[in-house]
Amino acid sequence: MSAFAEPDLPLSARGSQRHKDLIAAALRVLVRDGHHAVTLRAVSVEANASHGAINYYFGSRSALMCALAEDVCRRIANNITLVTPKLGKCADDADRFATVLAEHNIKYMVNDHAMGMAITELTLAGSRDLELGSVLVKWGKIHARLMRDSFLKLGSSDPDLDYAFVLNCVNGLIMAQLAIPRRDFEARILQPSLLRLVRAIANENSADRSSEIS
Repeated sequence: MSAFAEPDLPLSARGSQRHKDLIAAALRVLVRDGHHAVTLRAVSVEANASHGAINYYFGSRSALMCALAEDVCRRIANNITLVTPKLGKCADDADRFATVLAEHNIKYMVNDHAMGMAITELTLAGSRDLELGSVLVKWGKIHARLMRDSFLKLGSSDPDLDYAFVLNCVNGLIMAQLAIPRRDFEARILQPSLLRLVRAIANENSADRSSEIS
């Protein structure tokens, strides 16, 4: 499934493929060398393209970083659509819900090391670049909407807030794992942490219903 960000200018089939190749090269530089290393020149070298070509497609480093973020965030959205049906089916079982979430994040952020690193690096870069940050905020809202129904079924009274809470906890744990790998991370750290968070969300809703009844 393609997740590449499409450029704002009309392109031929060849031009569209070239644009995708440049985004792929930028992603490799981002993952390998960090967000500070992603420059028009570095990506042109990585992609074996002329500096003029990459300047034509993006025009500035900021535009390149935003296009890269669009691509990564589209991939995340695609991955979310794969897990939400599973979450919906087990939303009445908080422990299973947490397990499915843990398995999903291990698959797409730890086992897929490049994706985990890309998310980490873009988050850091977005804290210093307002334009990039706005792209991340936009996609964060899209991701929250995709997850909203699953969290509502779980019993969340504020699905966007609860999703953001869980997401940021998971990202922090995985960032630490990428920096300092620990054995049995999923079983010893990620899954137990998600169990506590998901149970708290489900129990809060149960407590609210009980108080309404009484």
